[in-house]
Amino acid sequence: MYCCYDGLVLLGVVDRFDEQLLLWNPSIRESLVLPHPKFTLSESTFGLGFDATSDDYKILKIHPNDRLFPKPSSVILALKSGSWRRNCNPPNGSSIPLRDSSHLLHPLVFVHGAFHWVGFGQYYRLVSFSISNEV
Repeated sequence: MYCCYDGLVLLGVVDRFDEQLLLWNPSIRESLVLPHPKFTLSESTFGLGFDATSDDYKILKIHPNDRLFPKPSSVILALKSGSWRRNCNPPNGSSIPLRDSSHLLHPLVFVHGAFHWVGFGQYYRLVSFSISNEV
């Protein structure tokens, strides 16, 4: 389970050969298989929120870095469009979410139309990412 919002749960299903994301609504016992991600799910953190401006749910995925993307990167899925796209305003190294004691990234919190998390560079900082204008 990566995150939840408004009664919806974002789940990852990973096996040796494939990685898949599901959006699950436990109250009606239905799930939606999300478009196949073109990125690895490991070492990532996710946020799920509702954008009132576009009347759409959006998922933000932040990845600190890997061999494909040597710099921190982020991608966004708007459920209406049904496709992942790279964020034009990716986080810099000092705004990557903190890791917990098991080295997993802290989850993103969605409040008042923006994702929030604690980032760490030289200092701790509160980072906010607006879901509507994606900045």
